Amino acid sequence: MPENEISVVLAAIADLKLDLAVVKTKVGAIEEHLAKLTSQVSGQEREIAEMKVKQAEREAQCPMVDDLQAQIQPLRDFMVSQKAKDESNSTWFNRLSPALWSIAGVLGGIVMAHGKDLLSAVPGK
Repeated sequence: MPENEISVVLAAIADLKLDLAVVKTKVGAIEEHLAKLTSQVSGQEREIAEMKVKQAEREAQCPMVDDLQAQIQPLRDFMVSQKAKDESNSTWFNRLSPALWSIAGVLGGIVMAHGKDLLSAVPGK
């Protein structure tokens, strides 16, 4: 191999080493950033868990919770049944809607086609 080609290969290897060093530095920075984010997320998860425990304790200490639940439950049941009824009604309307529009179109066509005959059948004209 000529010396010129060897020096080109060595220069390319040196460039690759430099690029590898840059990539390693960036990956290290990314890993540090991820570690910092992970610690923040775990801290927030711990705070949320503590808040949930406090909320449960407060609900357990409140004497009105059971009364409110008993009053709210019929409303929830009604809302669920209404939603199911509305969905059922809309399903049937969506199925019948094309047929209703077709019948209306046919009736409109008949009225348009036989309009003179219908008007002549009306007494008084």
